[in-house]
Amino acid sequence: SAPAGGHSVLPHALSAALDDPLSMLALEDWHRTHRERPGQHVDYDSELLSCEARLRKLDNLSARLRPPNMVVTAVVVDLLHRVLATLPPALHGLCKKLMRFIEGAVYSQEPASGPELTQLHEILGQSFEKLPYFVVVKRQQAALARLEARAAELQRTVDEHMARRRSVLEFIARLQQDERIVLQGWLFR
Repeated sequence: SAPAGGHSVLPHALSAALDDPLSMLALEDWHRTHRERPGQHVDYDSELLSCEARLRKLDNLSARLRPPNMVVTAVVVDLLHRVLATLPPALHGLCKKLMRFIEGAVYSQEPASGPELTQLHEILGQSFEKLPYFVVVKRQQAALARLEARAAELQRTVDEHMARRRSVLEFIARLQQDERIVLQGWLFR
């Protein structure tokens, strides 16, 4: 739930930190202006009113971030959990099953790690476990781009070496042709 002394907007299940420095700056700025100070914690009459207040805070944060964003995603998933928990107890089993489908569609099995996690944990007071698929895809795309750049660099090197080799072979062929002409001239004089 909430860290001691305040009500955090992010859930425990947030799977990773931001991998975009501008998003991290927006989150830090948002946190400075929207966190509840000691003694300002509000207890709502219902969980739905609490969720509404969190949605309003989320609207302010999401206006500063580019979609998709793992913080916004995690808050939305957490809010879904909280809203579904307000339904009659007879529906809780079904809601938990549906949430597993939603979380399985959003979150990968890849564990979260890195300095951003520490920074987010400090800001939000919560731990993070897994990466959303879109973060995994972004990282894979970045890794693929680096590999493609390296492959292009290696291909340029190979092409340069092949061009030099062709030049050397052409030079040797011309030399042999010249030597053949000189030898023929010497033999048939």
